[in-house]
Amino acid sequence: MPTLAMAVGGPRFAESWAVAGQAADFFDLKDDLESLFALTRDPAGVQFAAGERAALHPGQTAAITRNGQSVGYIGALHPAAQAALHLAAPLYVCEIDLEALLQGLG
Repeated sequence: MPTLAMAVGGPRFAESWAVAGQAADFFDLKDDLESLFALTRDPAGVQFAAGERAALHPGQTAAITRNGQSVGYIGALHPAAQAALHLAAPLYVCEIDLEALLQGLG
């Protein structure tokens, strides 16, 4: 099944005198997904609910459904995976069924 995968981590913006150093988080990635679904005919049909995924952090994972049908997941990478990859900051990832996203375009 074709999928769209995205990941975000590290600083949200380049640090400067005008912008304090803030790390990207779950809601940055969720906002990106919601922006993609907003381009479709039925953005209101997309829901995020607590979920589980082996590679993701327990308690920081959401299942994504569209009109009651599972279309993907989003969450923080599991701490063990983060440590194994020597990542200093959390990494947030998502995977979406590309067909489910493309169906609503146009």
